[in-house]
Amino acid sequence: MQAEPLQSANDRSRWCTIRALAEQGTYVIDDVRRQPGWDTIDLVRHEGHFYSTKPPLFPTLVAGLYWTLDKLTGWTFETHLAETTRLVLLLINILPTTAALIVLSNLTATLTESARTRIAVMAVACFGTLLLPFLNSLNNHTPAAVCVVFALAPAMRIVVLGRRDWWRFAAAGFFSAFAFTNELTAAAFVAALFVTLLWNAPRQTLSGFLPAALIPVIPFFALNLRVTDDWLPFYSAYGTEKYEFVYEGVPSYWMDPRGIDKATDSFPVYLLHCTVGHHGLFSLSPIWLLTLAGWALALFSIFRTGSRAGGNSGGLLASQTLFHAMGAALTLIVFTFFMTRTENYNYGGVSVALRWLLWLVPFWLLGLIPVFDRWGRRWWMMAAAAVALAVSVFSAWYPLDGPWKQPWIYTLMENAGWIDYREPHPEFDRPVRSWVYSLPGGPQQDDDYWIELAGRDVDGRLSRLRLADAGPDNVGGRQARIVEVTSQQQGAPEQVERYWIDSNSFLAGRGPADFLIWPNGEPSDDERRNAYVFWHGLPRPGRYAAGARRYLRFPLRRDAFHCLQGYATVSTRNATGETLIHRLDAWSCEEVPFGVVLLDRQLQDGRRRLLARERMEVVAMGRSL
Repeated sequence: MQAEPLQSANDRSRWCTIRALAEQGTYVIDDVRRQPGWDTIDLVRHEGHFYSTKPPLFPTLVAGLYWTLDKLTGWTFETHLAETTRLVLLLINILPTTAALIVLSNLTATLTESARTRIAVMAVACFGTLLLPFLNSLNNHTPAAVCVVFALAPAMRIVVLGRRDWWRFAAAGFFSAFAFTNELTAAAFVAALFVTLLWNAPRQTLSGFLPAALIPVIPFFALNLRVTDDWLPFYSAYGTEKYEFVYEGVPSYWMDPRGIDKATDSFPVYLLHCTVGHHGLFSLSPIWLLTLAGWALALFSIFRTGSRAGGNSGGLLASQTLFHAMGAALTLIVFTFFMTRTENYNYGGVSVALRWLLWLVPFWLLGLIPVFDRWGRRWWMMAAAAVALAVSVFSAWYPLDGPWKQPWIYTLMENAGWIDYREPHPEFDRPVRSWVYSLPGGPQQDDDYWIELAGRDVDGRLSRLRLADAGPDNVGGRQARIVEVTSQQQGAPEQVERYWIDSNSFLAGRGPADFLIWPNGEPSDDERRNAYVFWHGLPRPGRYAAGARRYLRFPLRRDAFHCLQGYATVSTRNATGETLIHRLDAWSCEEVPFGVVLLDRQLQDGRRRLLARERMEVVAMGRSL
């Protein structure tokens, strides 16, 4: 119940739909994503509006729950964000998962007489699967896995024990179909379960399973059609203009995915990391190696006995083995499907697991039964199981505060230098030693080459700074550009200065001591020092390093500016000998005169505590470059 709200772009995408639907009655998330902390990359542009990429059925159900909680408690996302999201997660994740564990425990007791086996299976289920971190976040994997348990329990009692209660068929149909609405690959599960039950009890399957399965399936497709104008969810349009668009000057994330989302790994490398690598099914959760052994044992037992389904013990074994074979086949089908999706070789993005396989966890848990039944009393078996479970538990609990981070193996491999999916660090195309990034060119003065920044100084007074081209000049054989600087602070007179800049030295990355020219003779020490400080932006010389790239918005226009952060830090000492740290973040943009759109100046003490801050941003300019 300490989960942070809106943890990642993935869950925010669903939360956006929930909020828009409950508060505005629409699936359009245009307004919601503008709220601080609510924006997401998991969105599409459809008919001039933004929508979540996620299938709408599940968010619609949660929106109804949120609306009800709002009416009962008065809590909203605006007034009680953390409390509301945690209560919703309790109701849709924690409680259903608890119920599923109880159902799974009863099912395990039905399938095995060994207390040791039941304890082992439930220990893995409660502590050792990578479903656990997802309980802290809104996602589709948890409800899908829960529904698989709720579908398997009645279905296995129908096939293994011969039960023919109508409600069992209906439950199997409804929950398997609802699992499909959360994980589309679970369509194979619905089909396999339908065929299995149809073979065992045709009449009850057609009258119970099939109608119940339509209950979630019909609204699933109806809502898809209503929201997307297609039978399929928006994420089926990956790679189209719905995903790849430019809005207000900002291209969508999916036009140029970053990091692990670039999907640059080859098939052999991707297969390696999906099995025994940084997102490996068996490296993160080696307990599933015992599932493979359990499936093999179950199939071998059938081949050895040659039993057929019936009322004797051999028939019971064959019936159980049918579901083990189903689990193995479904795992192979789903894994193979995602191996063929070469454009999505991103391991599920920034996530602690191969999350698109997690709905199969109930099958993997049941697959442990044969191996513990067979070898559960062997010391070597229990030792191997203990080691495998320990690693699996660590993988599950290491990211328990949320699933939207890389697995611990990924971090170890990255720190060791074995893998590196990080984006290359931005670099300037030349050394930069001034907050002014570019100068005008051309043989004449450009009256439209000017920019004005405004903000408040450290005392809260309004301040204004204007840079303008004053034309070219030649000083002692050096090609110079004259820059006129106009500055004014609230309550003070306007000041105008002219500086002659050696363009070649400036563009070569030299500092003010080299690029400033004094056509009227050498200045005084104070004039020189003040000029150096102005053009450096700091009390001492320092080279600017490139930081992040961002799209920043200013009132000049509707479209955002594509900017590159430059930052420099120097330290000085005050009169009492205390260390002061000066930092200037200068955001540059090639579209504006002089290449600067934002200045953020900070003064800190030696402990990095903020003492003062001033910020200036572009408010007017001449022509766009």
